[in-house]
Amino acid sequence: MSFNPAAAAVWRFWITGLADDRAFAMQALENVTVAVPHSGIALAYLATTRCEAFFASQTDALMLPSDVLDMFERARSLAPGDPWVELLRCYGLLFARKTTAIEPVIAGLKVVPSSGSFSGMLGGILLALDDLPDARQFLARGLVDAPQQPYWSRVGLVAIELTRDDIAAAARSLEEIPTRIDPVVQTIRAAVACRRGDLGAAREFAEETLDLCEEFPRFGEIMMRRFFPDRVVDTVARALEPLALGWFHDPPAEAAAEGTRNSPYH
Repeated sequence: MSFNPAAAAVWRFWITGLADDRAFAMQALENVTVAVPHSGIALAYLATTRCEAFFASQTDALMLPSDVLDMFERARSLAPGDPWVELLRCYGLLFARKTTAIEPVIAGLKVVPSSGSFSGMLGGILLALDDLPDARQFLARGLVDAPQQPYWSRVGLVAIELTRDDIAAAARSLEEIPTRIDPVVQTIRAAVACRRGDLGAAREFAEETLDLCEEFPRFGEIMMRRFFPDRVVDTVARALEPLALGWFHDPPAEAAAEGTRNSPYH
């Protein structure tokens, strides 16, 4: 496996939540790719950071721009067969709605010996692909191997447990997530509280969601469908029905035009 310590250090610094500074991460990774132009892993990390930055600035967009996808392909050509490069490329293709192109790669990555970060990210991809059993396995493995994993791994487990109707487990997992992280986390908190019968707490979480993101009802569903499959988002929507918020009933036009993400495993 090719490895660039500088790129990996910047990536770890960002994704563990110690610094939510995409501009810093991107500039540092660009410096690495200039200093080490033949490093496929550095280029793949840079492409992933640009992917995140794009979605942070284009809240209604479902499709990645072609130049970001080209970076993933160049990284692959520089480091053919590198598991990390393949995993990061799958991440990009997933959000470009090219899921059928990654099915054989994902199958191979499942058997690669991996670190906690690798397992956690693979679990997140499997969750987006609606492979909930394997997603749960890899997310849990990632958290055991790397307890300081990004909070999205823990959020993914909560979403799976809620969908499996294991509300007690979902509530326990939520206790491991810091409060007031982002609108998606608070929305899931509200859904779990509803399922526990605590509508007062659920309404408070929903109000906090709007405090964090006033336009959440407009693009909240499209945000969640980027990272979760339809049945998970639909479970959250059904759980929130007692609050009569009117969320998730009118999907954005772009989401309707693109259609929902289908799992290549179905």
